[in-house]
Formats: sequence, structure tokens, C-alpha cells
Amino acid sequence: MNRLAKLVLVGCLLLSAEVRAAETSLTWYGHSAFRIVTPQGIVVMIDPWLSNPKNPAVQENKDPLAAIDRLDYIIVTHAHFDHVGDAVALAKKTGAVLIAQTELSVGMVKVLGFPKEQLSKDLLLKPGEETSLDDGTLTVALTPAVHAVTMTLDKPGNAPNKPVVSYGETATGVIIAVKDGPTFYHSGDTASFEGMAKIGKAYEPDVVLVNIDAPFGIDMEKAALVPKLMGASLAIPHHYGTLMPQDTQPFFDALAKVGIRGLKMEPGQTVVFEGKTLKE
Repeated sequence: MNRLAKLVLVGCLLLSAEVRAAETSLTWYGHSAFRIVTPQGIVVMIDPWLSNPKNPAVQENKDPLAAIDRLDYIIVTHAHFDHVGDAVALAKKTGAVLIAQTELSVGMVKVLGFPKEQLSKDLLLKPGEETSLDDGTLTVALTPAVHAVTMTLDKPGNAPNKPVVSYGETATGVIIAVKDGPTFYHSGDTASFEGMAKIGKAYEPDVVLVNIDAPFGIDMEKAALVPKLMGASLAIPHHYGTLMPQDTQPFFDALAKVGIRGLKMEPGQTVVFEGKTLKE
């Protein structure tokens, strides 16, 4: 092989590696549980109720945590059981650091047994606050949400019908901006509110992961307006079909009316983005 051919080959290999490095993956486990893997290999789990009944591992009577061998960060939007989910077990297994509001984080340590050493004061955020992680390759911001929250836990020895109650502050959504990849908005649980337009203006999300679970959150027609308000090009619904049966077609019909692309992921499915673009 002559020198020119070698240079061309090396260039192609470098270009191929660069393309691969620019891929971001998104996996949905059912309900509100998503995993994001950045081009730099950082692994983030959001609202990790992996033991929800729609997760294929659960349906196959397998341990839903068995395949999770690495997590860097666990983000919990609020204190309800279906969002805290398996955060404690995952943290103990992987050493992942928690990102959540201060009181929720403290409550998860005191009430649920989250490893205290896996909290960082820099990652105890308030709605409207953001943090830059891993040399700026990841930016996480908590956003306001409209949803009431308490966290309860029955402990042995309590009087009947008198569970321990720990308040988990207000609910939040979360922005996850990936360097060389998309910016995601995960709504957590929320009703729609005018501030979504301000969040969109501030962070320009590419992908909206929106709850469509009225009466617990946003009804489907209003949920379809969220990506429009935020200026996003892609909407992926979540928080449906687990706590109550739901037909998602009205959501996608409403998206079509406002000109937004919708993607219905199946539990266990992974999609990949090249840069900010969904890989077909």
C-alpha cells in the first residue's frame, strides 16, 4: 500500500471514529425511565423505575437491574415511587451520583437508604439551577413542574395507617444538554404551564420527553403543544400504560395538527442520534 493510500485509509478511520463518537443513545424502559449514553460514554438514568410492569425484563420474570452495569448519574425529578423507582438499588450497584433537589436527596438518604457518600453538594439543585459535568460535555438543569409531591414509606413498628412521611420538595422537570448531541427535556410529572416557553427559549431542546397521563399529568392534546411551545422538533411520550391503560393515538394525532414529529418508543427500545439528528 503506497503512502497516499495509507493516509486516505487513516483519514477514513479517523472520520469513522468521529462519527461513532458523535452518537447519543436513548433507551426507554417503560413509564418515565430513560437512559442516555453520551458520545463521551457518560451514562445517565432518569426516573429509574425499571421494575415497572412494562419493562420487558419484568415481563420475562428477569431482574430488571441485572443488565445495568454502569451508571454515572441518576436523576430523580420528584419523590413519587414511580419516579424514585429503583434509584437506591442502582446507586448501590453502580456507584452512580444522584442529581435532584436538596430536600429530595436528603429524604432519599434518610428514608430510603440512598448512599450518602454518593451525594454531591454541587448536584443538589433548585428549579432554575444548572450544572456542568464531565468537562462541559454534559449540562443538567432542573426546571419547574406543576405537580404535588410527598414521599411515604411504611417502616416496621409503625402504628397501622401511620406511615413515615418525608416531603420531597416540589416536582421538577430536567434539561439534559449533550455536547455533540441533542438537548433533551424530560417533563417528569407536570401539567402544562406557560413557563415551558421560557424553558424552551433558554435551552432550545431538540427532543421533548413528555408525560401524557391525564389525570396525573398532561392530557394528550395539551401534551402535544409542549414541543411546539419549546421549539423542539421531536416528541416522545412517556408515563402511560403502566398505572392505567391508555391509547396514545390521540397524542400523535394532536402532534400532526401542530406539525411536530412524534416517536412512539417501545419499552426496552433504544434509538440513536447522530449529532442532534435521529438516526433512521
